[in-house]
Amino acid sequence: MNKSLRLFSLILALILSLWATNNFAAQPTAPHTQAFDPAPWQQDFTQLLAAMSEHYANLEWAIKGRHMDLVKLREQTQAELSQAHSDAQARAIFEHFLAAFGDGHLQIRWPRTAVTGSRQQDNEHQDLCQRLGYSSVDNHPGLNLSALPQFTAVAGKDAVFFPGGLLEISAHRKVGVIRIGLFAESGFPQACEHVIRTLALSNAATCNADCQDRIQQQVADFLTAALGRRAKVLRQAGATSLLVDITDNGGGDNWDEAPPRELSAIPLRESRYAFVKSEHWTKDLKERLADVDTDLAQHRGPRQVLIAARAHLLQAIDKSQHLCDRSSVWITGTLHCSQLVKNLLYTDALVPYARAGSYAGLVSRAVLYDPLRYDYTESPDRPPLYVVV
Repeated sequence: MNKSLRLFSLILALILSLWATNNFAAQPTAPHTQAFDPAPWQQDFTQLLAAMSEHYANLEWAIKGRHMDLVKLREQTQAELSQAHSDAQARAIFEHFLAAFGDGHLQIRWPRTAVTGSRQQDNEHQDLCQRLGYSSVDNHPGLNLSALPQFTAVAGKDAVFFPGGLLEISAHRKVGVIRIGLFAESGFPQACEHVIRTLALSNAATCNADCQDRIQQQVADFLTAALGRRAKVLRQAGATSLLVDITDNGGGDNWDEAPPRELSAIPLRESRYAFVKSEHWTKDLKERLADVDTDLAQHRGPRQVLIAARAHLLQAIDKSQHLCDRSSVWITGTLHCSQLVKNLLYTDALVPYARAGSYAGLVSRAVLYDPLRYDYTESPDRPPLYVVV
């Protein structure tokens, strides 16, 4: 894929909800007394194709980059659904269809069964961080270097978040290893517990959306600072370079902007970004424009930067409303128009780079350069950085 073009659907994901209620409702009679009807699943598949035609950013890459035969894939899937004998088999056919795209962000969020009374009671007794979804279950351990005689684990208060140690390459070369198991605040419950104590919140506290955002922001900044301290400890222990282990890392959210900048000696620039023409993006871009207009009205910040940002946003808003009908691609296998808007934005940003701490006091600070929502540092006085994937 062209690395200068990062394609995302909404926020890096296409979540498709299927509505065949009768597929999931409890059956009044035993399964063997009622014949399976594939028709609702076939209707769901038609809905899935329509949603992908309208919202899936990587649909164009599937054709032009991966050279997929979408007509053949559709026909095969429809044929398999017509021969399905159970809900489980039909669901597996859907999953196989999505797997053909090789895209971890393309998924179906299947309906869940109702929560039982006992489980609801269990949730009521969970700590605040648990109720907010903070769990280490997706934070995987990564490479096990402990079996190597050249490796020595390095302890420290931040090792609970970012374990690692020193790998001796030669008498004068030691690599400081840092493990990052997940680029999401939710994967670090201990960090959440620290923030909860800092904010003097009880585990029984009610936490609305603003409260959750405040906790998430402070957890992110706490983790970024902990990562910086961890790198410093390894350097003091003799590391001449750093190696970040992100093997089996499950991805994450916007916090992935902060760790590379906290560790890199080189200022990191954002790449170009394409977005999907849709009501979602029109609304999102208008909200960004409102923040820029607020700063302009208050005469805050660099005026020319804000004026240029406003012009880009107005252009992006206009283009987001010129929709492309891509539904025929499942019949013809070709696209006659593009649902993507390119070369107007950078990755969640309007400028390719801004120094850490820039645009302080601006409402549109993160609109101009999204990494600025996080408290990270930049410095050329850092050792060489390597990443294991």
